[in-house]
Amino acid sequence: MSKKTENDGGEMPFLDHLEELRMVIIKCVVALALSCFIIGIFTVQFNELLMWPFERAQQMYGKEVPMPRVGSVFSPFFVMFDIAIFGGVFIALPFILYFLGQFLMPALTEREKKVIRPAMCSATLLFAAGACLAFFFILPTGISFSFKISEVMHWEILYDIQNYYSFVVWVPLATGVSFQLPLLIILFIYIGLLSPKTLRKNRRLVFVLILVFAAVATPPDPLTMVMLTLPLYMLYEAAVFIGTRLLSGKLEKEEKEEDEQRRRDEESYRKYVEEQSKLEDDYYKQSADAYSAPEGGEPSEGEGQNSEADDSFDYEKYYEYSMNEINRATAPENSQPTEEPPSGGEASAAEENKASENPAAENKPGEAPDKKE
Repeated sequence: MSKKTENDGGEMPFLDHLEELRMVIIKCVVALALSCFIIGIFTVQFNELLMWPFERAQQMYGKEVPMPRVGSVFSPFFVMFDIAIFGGVFIALPFILYFLGQFLMPALTEREKKVIRPAMCSATLLFAAGACLAFFFILPTGISFSFKISEVMHWEILYDIQNYYSFVVWVPLATGVSFQLPLLIILFIYIGLLSPKTLRKNRRLVFVLILVFAAVATPPDPLTMVMLTLPLYMLYEAAVFIGTRLLSGKLEKEEKEEDEQRRRDEESYRKYVEEQSKLEDDYYKQSADAYSAPEGGEPSEGEGQNSEADDSFDYEKYYEYSMNEINRATAPENSQPTEEPPSGGEASAAEENKASENPAAENKPGEAPDKKE
């Protein structure tokens, strides 16, 4: 999508968008298939990685515990299939996100790209941090606690392999997703859906909700629940603090933009007032020249009639004069010149009669009346 858009310099047709989306889906499916194939080849090595929490729990427990058992004939095949699928998803997820981002990036503005890129990086890091916390700390602690409870109750420890793998996969996944909570809080604060004051006021309610989530997502023991609750609540407080700072910066920026816009408006208004004052002064000057008596002569009859009008401002004539000046200033350079009257010709009889009746009315602003012969 980006190549065609940049080369053509315009928007892509709808069918081209569908073609690009089809190619993106094909790339994602190919990346997932290759990842699952690679995990299927190295199933033994990947299985050793998934068994690490169980081995670490044995070390914490201090006793040898039987390995998870196979409950049915087809359980190994289902387990290998689950390992290939889940491992392939984890490996292919960065490539899938990259292909989707490559498809969506051309539709974003530069300002949105500056926000999306750090947000995606932060989301990836937070997910990895949550998954690592669950895999390397929460799972071994929870499994070790299960060993101790079984010993106290005099129960034989025989874990099913399918239940164990589902437990090892879903707990890190849920923890990684829960670590995206700070980004959502920051986003909601920034766009105005949540206020920092409300979030600070409801700290206790949020803490209780985090406790409930930790109790559901982790093994049912107090230690693992605390190990997930404390980081999530610390991330919540950090998100409120960062969101407040970002909101303050946004409000300051908007205030500066409003002040700059107000300053530009005041400057435009000042220039407009100066231009209008200049036009008014020019009109007064030309009106005074138009009604002044010719040199060596007496005021004409028309001037005597308009002597009283000099004391008051003629807004109609001033408006006409202002519009003429604006039209003349904004006229295009390549406009056709107006036709000049034929040189050497004389006015028509009607124009001469009209001029003889009211010589002052024929004078345009800025022109002196003709002398009477």
